[in-house]
Amino acid sequence: PTPPPAFFLEAARATTRACFPPWPAQRADGCFYMNPGQSGLDRPGLAEWLARIGAAPLFMVHDLIPITHPEYCRPGEPERHARRLSLMLKSGRGVVSNSAATMQDLERFAADHRLPLPASVVAPLAPAALAFDPAEPPPLPHPYFVVVGTIEPRKNHLLLLQLWRELVARHFGPHAELPDLEVDRILRLGMGTYPGGVPNLVNMA
Repeated sequence: PTPPPAFFLEAARATTRACFPPWPAQRADGCFYMNPGQSGLDRPGLAEWLARIGAAPLFMVHDLIPITHPEYCRPGEPERHARRLSLMLKSGRGVVSNSAATMQDLERFAADHRLPLPASVVAPLAPAALAFDPAEPPPLPHPYFVVVGTIEPRKNHLLLLQLWRELVARHFGPHAELPDLEVDRILRLGMGTYPGGVPNLVNMA
């Protein structure tokens, strides 16, 4: 069904509020601006916009891999990530990290660039408790393990596949056939992925 005319009017108003600089009536004093994914933090003018609206920015940092291991990332990504981190540190009222190791990397980056570290906390990501019924048959008829995430060099899946090959050879002999990989059902290609995709990644292992 076609949306009512009022829908398009409200959509136009929302788009206008999102795209134009805030007027005094659009101040967000006492509110929080939360960015849990690092996306868009290298956009020009974001720091000034946050200062104008008066919101308290809270950021989440997932990793500093483009800084610590640039060889696994796309060209230009280290510079973009440095801009993201600098904005977090200069504009943020608080920073959440997904691990103690990431927080240590962020502290090192802040010290190296002489930037202040806002109030920070480590909050490891974890799923909710998974329902498990021992009476249910397993998803696959043979032993398996699951890796969740995009396939890209910085995730170092190549090492995981090499270990998988070594475990099979150790327990079933050097000429044992490797079990099929169900990578196409769980994983998807990510940033700066391997040339040739998943099949080439498996051959590299």
